[in-house]
Amino acid sequence: MQATGRNTSFTPLRAVAAVPAPGAALAVRRIYARGGNAVDAAVAATLALCVCDPCNVTIAGRCQVLLAPPGREPVLLDGASMVPQRVEPRQRPVPVPGLPLALDALLRRFGRLSPAAVVAPALELAEEGFQVPPGLARIWTHVQGKLRDDEAARRFFLDPRGAPPIAAPFRQPQLAELLARLAADGLDAFCEGAVAERLAAAARALGIGWDRTSLAAARPRWTRPIGARVFGRTIFAPGREGWGHSLIGLLRLFARAQPRPRFDATTASRLADAVLRAMRLREELAPVTREPPPELLEKLAHPASIEAMAVRAGISPGARSHVERSDTAHLSIVDDEGWSVALTASAGPRFGACVAHPHFGFLFAHSYRMAAGSAPGARDWTEMTPTLAIGPAGARIAIGAAGSARIPQAVAWVLWHLLARDLALRAALRAPRLLFVEDALHVPARISGTLARRLLKPGIPLRRVAGDALDHLGIVQIALCSREGHLRAAADPAFDGRVVRVQRRGRASTTPASNRASISASP
Repeated sequence: MQATGRNTSFTPLRAVAAVPAPGAALAVRRIYARGGNAVDAAVAATLALCVCDPCNVTIAGRCQVLLAPPGREPVLLDGASMVPQRVEPRQRPVPVPGLPLALDALLRRFGRLSPAAVVAPALELAEEGFQVPPGLARIWTHVQGKLRDDEAARRFFLDPRGAPPIAAPFRQPQLAELLARLAADGLDAFCEGAVAERLAAAARALGIGWDRTSLAAARPRWTRPIGARVFGRTIFAPGREGWGHSLIGLLRLFARAQPRPRFDATTASRLADAVLRAMRLREELAPVTREPPPELLEKLAHPASIEAMAVRAGISPGARSHVERSDTAHLSIVDDEGWSVALTASAGPRFGACVAHPHFGFLFAHSYRMAAGSAPGARDWTEMTPTLAIGPAGARIAIGAAGSARIPQAVAWVLWHLLARDLALRAALRAPRLLFVEDALHVPARISGTLARRLLKPGIPLRRVAGDALDHLGIVQIALCSREGHLRAAADPAFDGRVVRVQRRGRASTTPASNRASISASP
């Protein structure tokens, strides 16, 4: 595997991270400076995202964490949100959050630092404010109309003119008050005790079915990820909790379909067929609005099942699970101790339910399963796919993405470019991805006309995608340790990502992702 980015081979690194926002990069730097490990850094960065990326992450949301402790097998923590224990008619589809107790469980089991130390970077961001970066500003401006419909959301997330507060540093003193309570009492205070009662009372007044029983029931689940050997690595991903079966199925199809490790017209066309078949099978068997049976999930991971389905049903437009524009946030961290962490967090669609807590000012999340009429207490199922790839001689990759149904496809493409084509890390992020989303084949805007014509499929529209914050092909964050022990990371240029490099002598540097990356494909 080639190196990428700034040459750091002469500067031994303690850790590297790829995160989706500058505030999260600040949190990673602060935690390592205080002696924390990769888990402390991941929790602190996620809390920071609850402040500095409200479009995609909320303290009232959900997360999935795939991590490998040094010298041990990977484990998965599912911090899913849940349908409340009691659901009244016409109740808002707002789930009970899974993220706070999941982060608490991570710290208790694997962290080194206290809750106060880990909350501190997010608390500082909320109190002192941050300058809204360009990608977030574009999304904020695009969806501001939805925020105007809720009085509290309008008050906390729009300026007095009803526009996004992006001209000056954005401060959240009410959220800082909540974070200060969590720093003092622990992250589980969100779901227990006086804070939980106050949260639940305000939610009930808004027609949101939280109570202390529901909040305490939203416990995270430790489980084993699924794994498969592809491209000389063991790929670990969520099983029934996410879209790991689809990711592994895609990677296996890629391994079978590629005639050569080049992105030429023949290879691109074959891999596009694989994507279309795999995603159509997913939509048919396991839409995000209901829990899929285990035997159906197993089919998604086997190329023979996918190919048989494609021959039987053909590739043609059909019913879709949900097409509402949505994103998530993902961060990846690896370090020289042997830790690998891939963490994905989500509020649902952009800005979640677009309803804010009237006192603490955070946004409530949205539940697709609840909106589809799932039973009380049901756990949300999402497309989140945090992934680890473990290779020989200590080589390891932590990777994941934002973008709803784009997530497993984007992760598969980057891993293929990286492992099958042996591209450098940043080159693998910039290389073309072909995604099947919303009944169309989405391709980079700058691919050649010759290649575009080769990708045309009967009944499948071809849509060129700009590759920016509003219209992207998945936003991937990746960190790795090579078999030589070199640490590298890269952030997707489509959003406001940052790469953090922590040197062994204690200093850290941060590099922004380039928004002007060239995306091309040779026919």
